[in-house]
Amino acid sequence: MDSKCCCCRYCANAVLTENENVIYCESSGNTFSKKYATRYKVCKDFIFNELDVFDIEHTYKPKWPLKPKNLEGQRSLF
Repeated sequence: MDSKCCCCRYCANAVLTENENVIYCESSGNTFSKKYATRYKVCKDFIFNELDVFDIEHTYKPKWPLKPKNLEGQRSLF
């Protein structure tokens, strides 16, 4: 399995514990703080889930959405 750059808060393996600042990872069996879970890292067990584990109402939105490039009127180099 390939490792993926991820953020635990958007992983399907992350489960929010009774202490709302701690998540439990079902794949590794470890608990992580909110501070750790919101940082990007590399994990081979990452499964993307667009819902934020800390705020179910919040869905993932990329910081830099890809916009279609407007090539009309642009000069060609060739």
